[in-house]
Amino acid sequence: MKIYLIILLSLVYCPVGKTSECLRIQSFLEIDSSKINQVESHKLIEIEAAPFNTKLASKDHFIMKEIKQKIEKEIVDLHKIFVHWFTGALDRKALAPKLASRFFEETIFISPQGASLSYEDLMMMFENGYGRMNSNFKIVISDVELLQEIGDYYLVNYKEWQTKDPNPQLNGNYTVRKTTVLMSKQQPFKWLHIHETMMPNPSEIVEDWRF
Repeated sequence: MKIYLIILLSLVYCPVGKTSECLRIQSFLEIDSSKINQVESHKLIEIEAAPFNTKLASKDHFIMKEIKQKIEKEIVDLHKIFVHWFTGALDRKALAPKLASRFFEETIFISPQGASLSYEDLMMMFENGYGRMNSNFKIVISDVELLQEIGDYYLVNYKEWQTKDPNPQLNGNYTVRKTTVLMSKQQPFKWLHIHETMMPNPSEIVEDWRF
């Protein structure tokens, strides 16, 4: 005779600062009763496993705060370069090295439309896009999350708000995308993988942000 022991595995994946965003997996294991002495049929056992981001959780709070601040600064600084580049606000020759040096030659960028761009494709996009945006083009970064430490890289995500409207909040004319990035732990940071996902109905998103 075989009985079933339902084991609830609480494999918890909690991004830094987002303890509510957890993954709960329920697993049913079949156990041969001949191999155990006493088991209550359909007994529920809750086991809390270590979070996926154990390395991050084990780091000192102040160290983690410093790391996150540096990552936030890197993200904001790079997007400032994007704005200066696409609006042509600063000299191309001065900006180009700062832009290219942020990426590995193996970098892959996944656009909101699902297109996969190599490093060469990305550099060509930048080259063709210099000065193409009007002076109202702006980018705002919010909700930066340091998710995991994976080998020599940090896994990070954030929201990126874009507009070309001088009064985006008044007119509701802006877009929001969720971006996930794999970047080097070694500084200066370099970006290895970028994946952007367009968020629907941005006018309905309530956030503490300002262009």
